[in-house]
Amino acid sequence: MILLDVQMPGMSGFEVAEYLRTHKKSCKVPIIFITAMERELKNVLKGFKEGAVDFLSKPVNPDFLRAKVNVFLRLENQRKEIEQQNARLQQLGLMVEHAADLMCILNRHSLVYEEINPSFRKLLGYSPEELLGEKFVSLFTNLNDMLAFEYELQRYASTKIREMHFECKFKTKSGSAKCISFNVTEKFDKWFVNGQDISQLKISQEKLSVLNTEMEDFTQLISQEIQAPLNSGIYYLHQLQKEIEPKKILQHTRYLDHYLTKARQLADEMKFYSQEHDVRKEEVFRLNDAIEEAMDNLIPEMEQTGASVQCDDSHNIKGFRMQMTFLFQNLLMYSIETFKQEHPKIHISVLKTPNNLILLYREIDKLKIPSHEKPDFNQQLKNDNRLRICNQLVKNWEDSLTIDNEAGNNVIFYISINKKYGG
Repeated sequence: MILLDVQMPGMSGFEVAEYLRTHKKSCKVPIIFITAMERELKNVLKGFKEGAVDFLSKPVNPDFLRAKVNVFLRLENQRKEIEQQNARLQQLGLMVEHAADLMCILNRHSLVYEEINPSFRKLLGYSPEELLGEKFVSLFTNLNDMLAFEYELQRYASTKIREMHFECKFKTKSGSAKCISFNVTEKFDKWFVNGQDISQLKISQEKLSVLNTEMEDFTQLISQEIQAPLNSGIYYLHQLQKEIEPKKILQHTRYLDHYLTKARQLADEMKFYSQEHDVRKEEVFRLNDAIEEAMDNLIPEMEQTGASVQCDDSHNIKGFRMQMTFLFQNLLMYSIETFKQEHPKIHISVLKTPNNLILLYREIDKLKIPSHEKPDFNQQLKNDNRLRICNQLVKNWEDSLTIDNEAGNNVIFYISINKKYGG
């Protein structure tokens, strides 16, 4: 607050006021002019033009002056508070304007939109004109979300809690759906709503749940699978203890070594799947090499049954060689265990398509499935652990494993691999 005499030697009060208005620190300071001049209209107008808030005539009454100053000081403080609040409101407005979350104000009773921020257009595609006056539930996509919302409203009304949280799917202008997590606060008989898009989070959670389930299933299958070579190893160890013929001892020793090696490989496979995806190193390998390695792992079984495998020209595959070896190892064991006759014959070939690499695994002359029947692969997946393992392995190449039968009762597996893994 400045008390300024109008008539001063050298420079008038009006000139001083005009000078003060040119400086940032003093331009908004209120001025009360003190004058002995008669209050002519032109003087009053000039004073107010230079920033005066009032005029006092000489002689000045001290009590009256103090009262005037106190009033104007209160008004000045209020002006500063209002400016600060306006600045804060502008900041909050900018924050709401550029927020990634959905923000809106609803009428507490009718639940219609009264204000929305630009994210409604960015995320859902709606303009303010399309939503203002519409009910909040008009964007719900299904009845279950509406019923859940009604339940939350009832629970909200029966408690003293003035906040609410719920999730629902909102339909976009393009027709798709977004999963939104909402927080609601009640103030001034309005609902202030903040919504966060959690669609990607939900997708990630669903994928993680599927991966965890598949990992649990696969670990269980591998655990069952590892019991077979261990049991066989124990059997041949017992036979070795009873045997005295050198030729038999050599054969049992070879089989014992084979089954213990196979158990170790299965343990390595479990370790491989326990690693983070980015730790595993992909490689380019020949398909024949993986098939031959699978056959080497099954030497006793193939010798005992007389099984034979014919493989056409090899093809390069990109991925994890251990997985491909394990895939054919389980397919071969499935064929050996389910053949109704001796000397199982397997023929493996490769068919290239624009989008996929098809590995054709044929069981020649297999007398298991009548030619007029289509094999129920889903049922077989439920009943056979080896096929379940194979199906899970093929998913790592982002494609599928299917089964069919041909004329002459040949059973054929179609192992489809995404073209980007085709070496």
